[in-house]
Amino acid sequence: MCESIIFCFTFTVIIFYSGYIMVRLRYIIQKALFCSILVFCHYVYAQPPLPNSALSAKDNRWFTGGNIGFQFGDQTFIDISPLCGYKVIENFHAGISATYKYYQYKKAFYDPYRAKWLSYTGNIIGGSVFARYFVIPEVFANLEYEMLWLSFDDFYDNGNTISKARETRYVPSLLAGGGYRQYISDKTSFDIVVLWNFLESQYSPYDNPIIRIGFSVDL
Repeated sequence: MCESIIFCFTFTVIIFYSGYIMVRLRYIIQKALFCSILVFCHYVYAQPPLPNSALSAKDNRWFTGGNIGFQFGDQTFIDISPLCGYKVIENFHAGISATYKYYQYKKAFYDPYRAKWLSYTGNIIGGSVFARYFVIPEVFANLEYEMLWLSFDDFYDNGNTISKARETRYVPSLLAGGGYRQYISDKTSFDIVVLWNFLESQYSPYDNPIIRIGFSVDL
C-alpha cells in the first residue's frame, strides 16, 4: 500500500512539472542560440576578411544547388527548394530560389461531436530572393525575403456539425541568420543554415529557429 502511494505521488509530480520543464527547455535553447551568435560574432571579427576583389573574366560566376528543410512531430513540414545564384564578388553572392512545401497538422481541430482530433494538410508554392556574405570561406551570413502561397483545409463549427473549407493565404517571411559550408571539392559543397523568421504569424509554416541542409555546385 505504501509503495502504491509513493508511486502515485511520484507520477503526479512528474506530470505536474513536465510543462514547466518544457518551458525551461525552450528558454535554455533560446539562450544557447543567443550565446552562439555572440561566439560567432567574436570568431568572425577575429578572422581576416576575404578580399572584396572581383572575379576574373575566366571564372564562372553562376552556381546552383538547393535546400532541404524538415520538421516532424505534431507539425510535419517538408521543404524542397532549388536555387540559382550569381557571385557578384568573391565573398558576396545573390540569387533566387523556388519553393515547394508540404505540411500536416495532426491535431488541428477537435471535433466534439465525434470526440476526435481532426488533421489537415496543405501545400505551399513560392519563391525568394537571397544574399550571402562570406566572412571566411566556410562561414556566411544569410538574408532572404520569401513570399509563399498557402492552400490548406480549415474546419468550422456550425453548432452540430464540423464543416471543412479550402483556404488560401499569401504569407511573407523575412529570414536572417548564418550558415556553415563544408567543401567536398573545388566546386561542390554542403551548407547548413540556421535562420530566424522575423515576420512570423499564425499562418507561417515555420517554427523558429529554422534549420536548412542543402548543397551548392559551381557551374
